[in-house]
Amino acid sequence: MPMSSADVLAVSPHSRGSDGGAAIVRRRGKQAPGPPRRLVCVLLAALLGNASPGLSAHGQWTDHYQDEKGMPCCHLAQDCQSYPVRMVAHQGEETVVEIAGHPVTLHRDAVHFSETVQTYWCARDFRLPPTREHTRCVFVVAGT
Repeated sequence: MPMSSADVLAVSPHSRGSDGGAAIVRRRGKQAPGPPRRLVCVLLAALLGNASPGLSAHGQWTDHYQDEKGMPCCHLAQDCQSYPVRMVAHQGEETVVEIAGHPVTLHRDAVHFSETVQTYWCARDFRLPPTREHTRCVFVVAGT
């Protein structure tokens, strides 16, 4: 009888061949199952989700950063943008930064070191000038 794709060859410990060893038998039925379709769909969705914009402007590394109130620095892709930011002074709970040439005093918990070589300003509204009220967080680069 010719073999089909539904045939599976297996070693049967219960059957003996003519030489007394374990026999290879052919079983009709399904082949060994592959990964569950649901798992494949979930993994594919996760990969595509990480490649799409929306969670942050410059990568997932910003997701765990928060402002002084415990709110995420970057809520949407447009919340954090590459901007010229430099640290000017640090006194106790307050840090003075310069955002595009505008001095802004922020709580120290709203000032973070960037994990890239760029500096970022996370603003509530980029149409308004940099102020404490319009700033969620800033990301500075060491030495700037």
